[in-house]
Formats: sequence, structure tokens, C-alpha cells
Amino acid sequence: MNWKEWALEEIKRARLYDEDSMYGGSLGKCLEELVDVFSKQDHSGFSASIVSSLFYRLTGWKPLTPITNDLSEWEEIGMRNGEKLYQSKRCPSLFATESMLKENKAKDIDYWYKKDEESRCYSDHECHQIVDLPYFSPARPKLKNE
Repeated sequence: MNWKEWALEEIKRARLYDEDSMYGGSLGKCLEELVDVFSKQDHSGFSASIVSSLFYRLTGWKPLTPITNDLSEWEEIGMRNGEKLYQSKRCPSLFATESMLKENKAKDIDYWYKKDEESRCYSDHECHQIVDLPYFSPARPKLKNE
């Protein structure tokens, strides 16, 4: 069994084509298309892991290179305490005021996450983190220890 056959079998086993599965079976079809494209690219094990890692970042709106304080990377979205407020065009979880950008700082609102007593994940204002620019956003938020 090759990788494509194995992957399609896993999709079936997970019942992702079934009408009563999440999104009415469309997840199976979506994954099948991705598996088809990925298998046509004929990756080695090493290149497959690199491509899948990079693709994971892209699907999560995580940039492939560090965010800087260059204003071309930021969109003005309003005012905060009398100064311009910006959101990163490349990493939507990053915000900064004009003075923060001058100090090479930004706030990442997806930096941390928490788990409740039933292991459900969530984030709140305590999950925000001031970061230094240039900033390479992690692919996943970090668990905030309580």
C-alpha cells in the first residue's frame, strides 16, 4: 500500500465521507483533493515533512518569515489612546500602536491558550503577549500554565 492509498483508507476509517460526519461528508472530499495533489508532487520523506509544515503554517495564517515594523506590513485600523492602531497584514493576531512599532514591539493575541478543567481550550486577554520585532510567530499557541 502506498501513501496515497493509506491516506484515503484513513479518511474512510475516520468516516469523513459519511453524510452524518462533520460538514456532511465534505471533509473527506476536501482531504482527498489535498492527498491527490500532495501525492502527485512525489516528495521524499524529508521534503514531504517540510512542505506539510509550511502548508500548516499557511493554513493557520502564520507567515513564513518574521514580521517587522515596516509599515507596508501593517494596516491602520483605528485609534487607541490618541495614537494610530495597526494590525499586521501578514499575521492577523498581531496588533501594535504607532509607538509600539517605533520600539519594535507588537502584541500577539494568539500567543497563549488555556485549558479549563474539562480540557477545553480557550483564550482571553491574559493570553496576549508583547513580542519583539522582528517576530516569527509560532505555528501554535503555547499553553499558559496557571
